[in-house]
Amino acid sequence: MSSLTRLAHTIIGQHLKAGDTAVDLTAGNGNDTLFLAQCVAPTGKVFAFDIQEQAIETTRSRLALHGLTPCLSLHQTSHADWPNSIPPDERNGIQAIVMNLGYLPGADESITTKQPSTLLALEHACRFLKPAGIISTLVYTGHPGGLEEAEAVADLLRVNAILHAQHVSQFPEQPSLHSPILYIYTQR
Repeated sequence: MSSLTRLAHTIIGQHLKAGDTAVDLTAGNGNDTLFLAQCVAPTGKVFAFDIQEQAIETTRSRLALHGLTPCLSLHQTSHADWPNSIPPDERNGIQAIVMNLGYLPGADESITTKQPSTLLALEHACRFLKPAGIISTLVYTGHPGGLEEAEAVADLLRVNAILHAQHVSQFPEQPSLHSPILYIYTQR
């Protein structure tokens, strides 16, 4: 687990408790989904999304291994379409949203997140996040389009923070070329 992932989990963990609802917009290998489920179990809910069947199966297996499938709702779809898979009465109660951008480790590196769908997913996230909620976006910039995606994410979150009196933190503050960047967006 990277130091930025550990940092994200530490910060997110301060915002979650049993019974909360959380969303993992890019399930990948299931590590963030597992973390969210551990935070909200036994009565909470985690909605997890990924376009790749491999990611869905890996995530399902990881949570089953830990006995956490009862709180999991897993969907093979784009992160841009995530609100369509969550019942309307549960959309406005989301306490934490997690997203890792790039490609699925150990899979086809040509399948990556793309800026247009990522921005749409984040716009939905900002709209449905509960007051005092948190959005964690970890952007891996070492793939084609990764740097541009990181800049677009930063711009969207900062504009939204200014318009709605929210807060955005960036780690590291001065990233090097191709290093991952973590953005934490918190409601006040």
